[in-house]
Amino acid sequence: MMKKCTKCNEEKQLTEEYFHKDKKRIIRFRSWCKICHSQDMRDRYNRNKIWTVNSNLEVVLVSSLPHLECKKCKVLKPLNEENFRSRKAGTIGFLGTCRVCLRKEDSSYYQREKEEFPERLSERRKRTDHKRYDTETRKEYRRLHQRSQYLMTTYGISLEQYEELKANQGNKCAICGGKGKGIQEVLDVDHDHKTGKVRGLLCSKCNSGLGMLQDNPHILKSALQYLEVNKEKKDD
Repeated sequence: MMKKCTKCNEEKQLTEEYFHKDKKRIIRFRSWCKICHSQDMRDRYNRNKIWTVNSNLEVVLVSSLPHLECKKCKVLKPLNEENFRSRKAGTIGFLGTCRVCLRKEDSSYYQREKEEFPERLSERRKRTDHKRYDTETRKEYRRLHQRSQYLMTTYGISLEQYEELKANQGNKCAICGGKGKGIQEVLDVDHDHKTGKVRGLLCSKCNSGLGMLQDNPHILKSALQYLEVNKEKKDD
């Protein structure tokens, strides 16, 4: 079966060798042949003005290479990563300002910030410049920061409040008087599961024991009586 291409008007066999499939059409093939379709895609790509983002940002072809005019310096430069920073969210994939102008803006902003807010800049440098701190200091800061976030989000207390509560208990468990786990002697925070109120600091064993006994005073008293009765039988 033969079919005439509506683009080049040449008759070709109606097969996948010459036409692309299209299930939406009655004949199940596109009206253009593959050669015309490929040529049309190339023409679309190589047109003079492509990838328009807005009226002030247009990509043009110079010697068959895409060029972009910088919005700042108004200089037409080749569109590549050497001259423009990449930007995935944009239609053309690059920023509209060249790297040279961006470096000038960054340096001017830094200089203005240095003159107007020297204290804020020095504090920011202390926070961000990790070369000033050794590895152990960074690890300790990260550990304390994570610990502080965990205490605040889970129990609603700060790290300072935790340390104050721990010092009031003599750095020991409020029930058994034992020390916490690890080198830091960390104690678990015991809280009321209904109200969320913090009751004290316990070692992991005592905290788990209260949880297993459902924080119920009657069950705790029954457990105490059970232990005392069995202790008397053993003594007898």
